[in-house]
Amino acid sequence: MSKQLITKRSVLLFGQDQRLVQTRAWVLERAGFNVNTILHLSDLDEIGPWKQIDMFVLCDSLTPIVRRQALSLTGLKWPNAKRLTLTPAGAAFEVDSAEAIFPAIEGPRKLVATIHNLMTDGAAPSL
Repeated sequence: MSKQLITKRSVLLFGQDQRLVQTRAWVLERAGFNVNTILHLSDLDEIGPWKQIDMFVLCDSLTPIVRRQALSLTGLKWPNAKRLTLTPAGAAFEVDSAEAIFPAIEGPRKLVATIHNLMTDGAAPSL
C-alpha cells in the first residue's frame, strides 16, 4: 500500500488586531490549513517568495491604504496566490478583480468554507 504525500494548503493571514489574527489562525489551523500570520506590512519582507502561499487573507482591521499596499506586494511575491479580504459590517470600498470579499460578520464556519471553496474551485460560496 503506497502512501501519498498530502500538502496542506498554506494561508498567510495579515491583520493588525493581534487577538483576532490569533483566533482566526487557530480556526484555520483546526480546519487543516498551514497558517502563517503577520501583524505589520514590513513582516512581508521576512517571508521569502519561495515560501508556498496558496491564499492571502487580509483582515478587516487593516486600513484601506495598508490593504492596497499588501495586495500589491503579495501580488508581486506570490502572483498565483488567491486573495481574500475580510470586510467590516457595512464597509464599501473598491476591490481588485483578483480579490474575493468576505464580510467578517459571517463568522468562522463560513470563512473556512469560503477559503476552502476559493482554493478548490476558485468560487466563493454565496453568503
